[in-house]
Order: sequence, then structure tokens, then C-alpha cells
Amino acid sequence: MIAVPILIIATIFAALWSVFKYQTTYVALTDSLPPQFQDGLNSRYAFPEYVLRPSTPLALQAEYVKSQVGFCFATLGCSLLCFLHEKNAVGLIVLAMFFGFTALTIKSWRTYQANLNRRTDRDDREQL
Repeated sequence: MIAVPILIIATIFAALWSVFKYQTTYVALTDSLPPQFQDGLNSRYAFPEYVLRPSTPLALQAEYVKSQVGFCFATLGCSLLCFLHEKNAVGLIVLAMFFGFTALTIKSWRTYQANLNRRTDRDDREQL
């Protein structure tokens, strides 16, 4: 069963990488939030809403979406590990979380793509 240690390492790596990406994006965006959302508690709830606004730089939006993709891989890895260790009930719960995170990630990706297309269209019109 060499697959289990590899899956454990990949899952841990995906989770840590996602936390790092999320945190760096969070720190970069916190200062540009409205004043009422700049404290620790409120910024945590406002961040997912503001990070995908058209006014947010595309690089930050891309990093946020990448962190969400990493969380999807991490939950899928956890689910697979649960099934491999015959913890089927826990595996099903984590698998449901994976599908939920995947739906949120797809929604975020579509918002990011719309913002990217909006900026590309605007840049094309400015060049004319």
C-alpha cells in the first residue's frame, strides 16, 4: 500500500499550499477593504465577497481561486484516505464537503473569468 503515504503527503501539501495562498491573498487585500471591514473579525467574513469584485486586481483573484482549487484537492484526498481506512461514514461526509467546495470553486472561477473578460474587453476598446 505505497499509495497511502503518497496520498497523505499530497493531501497535506495541498492543504498547506492552499492555506498559504489564501493567507497571502487575505493579507494583501485586507488594507483595501472598507474601514468597517478592516478589523480581524469582520474582514474574515468580508474577504470572500470583496476578493472577487471587479475592482480587485486580477492577480489576487487568481490566487484566491487557486487556493480554493487546493482546498478541493485536500478534501478529496481526505475523503479517499477515509475510504481506504474503511471509515465510510466520515469519507462520505468529507466527500460531500468536496462537492460543496467544488461548486463554490466553479462559481468563483466563473466570476474571475467574467472579471478577466471585462478587463480584456475594456482594454481592447481603449486601444481603438
